[in-house]
Amino acid sequence: MTIKSKFTKEIAKIVRAGLRLTRHNATALPGYVAYKLDKNILDELSKNTKFVFVTGTNGKTMTTHFLANILRQHYDKVYTNESGSNMVQGIITTLLDNPKREETIAVLEVDEANLVRIGRNIKPDYVIFTNIFRDQMDRFGEIYNIFNKLMQGMEVMPNAKIIANGDLPIFSYDQMDKYNKSYFATSLLNIL
Repeated sequence: MTIKSKFTKEIAKIVRAGLRLTRHNATALPGYVAYKLDKNILDELSKNTKFVFVTGTNGKTMTTHFLANILRQHYDKVYTNESGSNMVQGIITTLLDNPKREETIAVLEVDEANLVRIGRNIKPDYVIFTNIFRDQMDRFGEIYNIFNKLMQGMEVMPNAKIIANGDLPIFSYDQMDKYNKSYFATSLLNIL
């Protein structure tokens, strides 16, 4: 870790401690400060860590909680952004305590529009696509824009395995063919 990164990490931890002391949520501001001080801080905070990203328009927080709880039964340290702070600053805040000399795992909820930005610095082992619904029209205009953002994100992390919702036809488009992918189905749950 560089001196700049060490300094940045300590400043972010002080900001986090101050926020907690004053009974404020410390989910994004510490990461925002860290990113302003060091644009490469995510590279430093993500060493020796296996990552699972969970993205899509709905169900990210619940899926992230489920996966983190399952993995905690098998791993000593599982990091996750439980608050749902799923943009760059929230992910930096989540990883502030990630030890650099210890193998860890992180299950991170990632905003679909930030997948490219985060994927440039963190190379996940798995990316889970929960769904794409039209309830994000105010942000993206159309579901195809969201799909394109997911595909742009995968371009910067092509070695990640995709685990996609098999109930959505959009996840079987040709753009997905060049990636290692598997599918899960939620429609079966409705039958049971």
